[in-house]
Amino acid sequence: MSTTVKKDIRLKCIYGNIVTLLNLRTSESTDYELVNYQVEKLKENKISNYTPIGKAIWAKEEGAEIMIDLPGKGRDTYRIVKIVNA
Repeated sequence: MSTTVKKDIRLKCIYGNIVTLLNLRTSESTDYELVNYQVEKLKENKISNYTPIGKAIWAKEEGAEIMIDLPGKGRDTYRIVKIVNA
């Protein structure tokens, strides 16, 4: 009898993934696409790991709660609620 072991493969916040963040204070959610800094377009929510949000979420998994300092907006706590391959 053969037993199959199902691996728990979790996506991480890396280039090419779209990440949904939930602001735990305001309950607002926003999708961000992680891209190389050379194609970064902040107005289109395409961010690199050089931005404050990108630095905070880089290599994290779904369910992680993180504090992010945003220039001019202050510090908030966010939860990574979804990660999908772009």
